[in-house]
Amino acid sequence: SYLTNRDKEIRLYTTVACMEMLYIYAPEPPYDPPEILQIFHQLITQISNLSHAVDTSDIHYASYVRLLERLATVKMGVILVELSRTYDDPRHNEMMECLCELIHTTLASVTHEHGSDVVGYAVQSVCAVLEEFDVGCVPGEVLDELLVCVAKGPILL
Repeated sequence: SYLTNRDKEIRLYTTVACMEMLYIYAPEPPYDPPEILQIFHQLITQISNLSHAVDTSDIHYASYVRLLERLATVKMGVILVELSRTYDDPRHNEMMECLCELIHTTLASVTHEHGSDVVGYAVQSVCAVLEEFDVGCVPGEVLDELLVCVAKGPILL
């Protein structure tokens, strides 16, 4: 799979292409749950690169921001919420772990050093996930990730 290729640029551009496919086919992803999980794991890896790419001088900055923008504007995190609701699926726990990792990585990788657009995409993507849960029914694991990031202080969002 190109998502697990040894070359980091191939992994990045494959992730960008997968996110574009999710954008085109929204709201129904053209992938099955194992493929979605693999895409989101690579998405998380790519978003984490924003922690050391804070401006356009980084050659891949625009691609990282594009991924975060797609995650936010199409509310792609909702895909993981929907899949995590399938309790009889053996991947339920894995989907929830991936969702928590996505929230944590998004909040931990974007700082005030990034432009307001990037910060906005991060907030928008996390809010979309939280809004998908019923009021009072946000899983404890998700709340834990939010609280960990808030507890770290003003370096984060």
